[in-house]
Parts: sequence; C-alpha cells; structure tokens
Amino acid sequence: MASKEPQTIRCKAAICWGPGQPLTVEEIEVEPPRSSEVRIRILCASLCHTDETGWNGYPVPLYPRVLGHEGVG
Repeated sequence: MASKEPQTIRCKAAICWGPGQPLTVEEIEVEPPRSSEVRIRILCASLCHTDETGWNGYPVPLYPRVLGHEGVG
C-alpha cells in the first residue's frame, strides 16, 4: 500500500548560480508541501521578465536561484 504521507521528490530545475551566468538544468530535491501549500505536476515552464531580472541579481542577488515560475500542464 502506498504511503499517504507527502514525500520529498526529485525533479529537474533551471538553476542560475550567479548574475548573468549560464543556466544549468540539474536534478534537485523538493521537500513535501507544508500545511498551506499544494504540489502539482508541471510539464513545462517558461522564463519571463521577472526571471530575467532575478537572473541579473534584481531585486536581491540570491543565488543559487531556480528560474521558471510560469508553469504549464
């Protein structure tokens, strides 16, 4: 019988390691959703202007950064 408890999953992500650096697609671990969150399956994601500004360090230079919040699927 499958566990009903949320599990940590592995998925691919486009990661920016520093301002203007090339993106790398890597496998990452994602923790189970918290009480006010849900997990959905994303088939594709695109980059938008918000991702581009984050890629260049605005508004806060936080790295590594996972880009692609425009989900499809």
